[in-house]
Amino acid sequence: LDANVHVVPPGGGSSGAYSHLGEEVGFVMDGFIELTVDGSISLLKPGSSFFFNSSLPHSYRNIGTETARILWVNVTQK
Repeated sequence: LDANVHVVPPGGGSSGAYSHLGEEVGFVMDGFIELTVDGSISLLKPGSSFFFNSSLPHSYRNIGTETARILWVNVTQK
């Protein structure tokens, strides 16, 4: 498990889609995030959570006007 808090400024994000082995789960603590997984877009706000297979192409970006904070956990498979 790899857990961290992503701090994403307004307009910031993952700089494109990527994929890797594993799974991901997260919880939005502050801000508004657009999460795209395999072409499906989810709009997330404080209190929202997510889970997805990391092998699917995924990206995220802060669509709000304030800094977003997301508790993000990756489960990597080797």
